[in-house]
Amino acid sequence: MRKTPGVYEENGYTKVRIWLGPKRNPDGSINKPYRRSFGAYSNESIQRAKNHIEDVRRNFKKGIKPAPEPEPLALTIACDIYHERHWVKKRGRSAEGIRNIAYKLNYFRNFWKARAWHTILTSDVELYMAWRKSQKGPRGEPISDGTVDNELNILSSMF
Repeated sequence: MRKTPGVYEENGYTKVRIWLGPKRNPDGSINKPYRRSFGAYSNESIQRAKNHIEDVRRNFKKGIKPAPEPEPLALTIACDIYHERHWVKKRGRSAEGIRNIAYKLNYFRNFWKARAWHTILTSDVELYMAWRKSQKGPRGEPISDGTVDNELNILSSMF
């Protein structure tokens, strides 16, 4: 595939970086390039990035500036979305299962608080495992490995 100017690969992701207008504004301040991420580095993402560059340039010539990137998703919001879409709105889920998953998602909310979803690393998950195993259960017994594994399965299905 021929390389397209403005589309590049960074850490396995398809990225776009293009200049809209001159590099310096008339007042002397620097005009930063337009940047956007398009997911995994694949042929589909590269094609979407190419199409996006064409749309952005066409709109910029018409005087329409591109909208800024949306704010990163916080883990607490991701937990709410997961709970609503995959548990509350799914038919056939028991009330006890919905209550149990909500209880487990609260541990994620308490540990990571307002952390951005995309910044969670494997080292953070290991810290979560250690933190969770150091806690006590409702009757004062230590948390079992199976409980932590179950919570990690929930976290992986959220991703």
